[in-house]
Amino acid sequence: MELRAERSIWNKMIIRCTDSSSENFAYYGGRGIKVFQPWLGAAGFERFIADVGPRPGRYLTLDRIDTNGDYEPTNVRWATRLTQAQNRVVPLKPEPPRDHWAQVVADEVKTLVKLLCDAGWMANDIAEAIGTGRTSLYAWRLGDRDMPAKKLLALRALAAEHARKVG
Repeated sequence: MELRAERSIWNKMIIRCTDSSSENFAYYGGRGIKVFQPWLGAAGFERFIADVGPRPGRYLTLDRIDTNGDYEPTNVRWATRLTQAQNRVVPLKPEPPRDHWAQVVADEVKTLVKLLCDAGWMANDIAEAIGTGRTSLYAWRLGDRDMPAKKLLALRALAAEHARKVG
């Protein structure tokens, strides 16, 4: 017996739990879901089949009984898609890394400061208007430091006020 489908299912199980570049890693390995150690490596597939058995029906999929549990002999079964759908965790979109949000703020600060500078404001004047020093303003613009929300709101208000005056 070739067990081609089972080998593919076994391989995908390992990938989504161990390969951080996998599209579904965040929902499996990223949540701490692991694969039973004896199912990994060169003899892993044979051990997997010995523990779980061949897929008894063409339309069955590998299902974890406890969706927060690992892939291990006592927590997996061959199940219909309906059974599996009723036993799933609704995935939430993973939060982007914190660095992403820091970059979003830095890009906004950079844009607002550039707009004000293009309109004739000096960096010292912008910093003074929002109650900070020029060094902090540059650090926030570069994303080297997090900008406090109050300062970001003050910068937004300054840019909006300037836009109203010239607009």
